[in-house]
Amino acid sequence: MSSSASISTAESVIEAALTFPMYAVIQRYADEHDLPIAVAEEHAIELKRYLALCALNPEAGYGMRGPIDDLWHIFILFTQDYAQFCSSVAGRFLHHEPANEIEPNEQDVSDKDTGKSGQPSIRAGYIRFLADYESVFKEVPPRHLWPRPMKHEAAEARFDGCGCGTCYCGGGGCSCVISVADRPPRPEEVPRPEEVPRPEE
Repeated sequence: MSSSASISTAESVIEAALTFPMYAVIQRYADEHDLPIAVAEEHAIELKRYLALCALNPEAGYGMRGPIDDLWHIFILFTQDYAQFCSSVAGRFLHHEPANEIEPNEQDVSDKDTGKSGQPSIRAGYIRFLADYESVFKEVPPRHLWPRPMKHEAAEARFDGCGCGTCYCGGGGCSCVISVADRPPRPEEVPRPEEVPRPEE
């Protein structure tokens, strides 16, 4: 396939994804998460971009993190719409399955590139997604929607308790990440002195 054909194919996949109507999905997502429609629509654009990249690079094993996964879960509930989206964008079904937890001693946790059975680790798949996003869309993925992994995060790291499951599209993984802030805290994010727990003396 020539380079111009590849570009043409990528453009048509992205166009099909971004123009796919998701009105009922967006409305349900906004209602369930108490979000303004404008915010839900921004999330929908990011989900469509993620799924377009999955369609273009089926072997990439992209990971997912952050709030967009919740929208993907709702989209899947609209089975006919989701199947139609997958067919028109990817020509196949884009599966969303839980990534298996890696059992202790199955991998050296210092290896950040591969997980169980040589598959891309959750972290590596997500980092690959962030890089490909920037390359394809010519902009940095929005940090408030696509959190950056921490440098010391283990390849199989899972971050429970934040409402996101561990899922993947084509072999990567998703999980919520608690990242180091890349900006100073907002005043409402800083606890008042009376809110800080004090050790008992």
